[in-house]
Amino acid sequence: MKNINRLIATAILYLLISACGKEERLMYKEPPAIYFSRDFVLPDSINYTFVVKPDTVLRDTVYLNIRITGLATDADRKFNLVIADSSTAVKGKHFDIGPAVIKAGEYAIKFPVYLFRTPDMKDKVFSVYFRIASSDDFAAGFANSLKYQIRITDMLLKPADWSDFFYGAYSLTKHQFMVSRLGTTAITMGTGAQFSEIMSILQKMRVELIRYENTNGPLIDENGNRVTFPAI
Repeated sequence: MKNINRLIATAILYLLISACGKEERLMYKEPPAIYFSRDFVLPDSINYTFVVKPDTVLRDTVYLNIRITGLATDADRKFNLVIADSSTAVKGKHFDIGPAVIKAGEYAIKFPVYLFRTPDMKDKVFSVYFRIASSDDFAAGFANSLKYQIRITDMLLKPADWSDFFYGAYSLTKHQFMVSRLGTTAITMGTGAQFSEIMSILQKMRVELIRYENTNGPLIDENGNRVTFPAI
């Protein structure tokens, strides 16, 4: 009886291994492809501002998460990162990029985009639109993950994921007040704050606003409305 059970177990194990092998062959029979591995909060863009950086900071780096499908290889491979003609940011002046290469053995990279602070960013927003296209080494990947936008400025920008629930109605005056008291633009998840920090930021802003009003009276925004923060 033990021998029969052993034979049955061996047969099942063989079938499982065979099935895994077939599944793996099916999984990777398609040519390798490449795509943006995007964040769920800001799925296809980054808003970057130099406004809270010291005047001596003239450049910074943001990273695009890029992944491949298929297997890693033992050789470097190039991918095709296209800068769209509709971009208003000028390569070499407002930004630059490094070599578009997936190194040997890698499945994912953080691709650097170098941002340069320029005087014209004081009153303008510049955009660069990236698109992944096919190359000799990679096909273009998932259709909804082939484009990315970076907006660069030296002004404050409304975060794409600003929530009226947490901070109330948006205004530039409120935004400037928050940044001046926090010393950072990271006030939403999309701009770098952790979800656990958002309630703490809200409470701090309520306290800071009370302190401001005790000295200066109500803070009025550019729309003529009094700046307030929700009591959650």
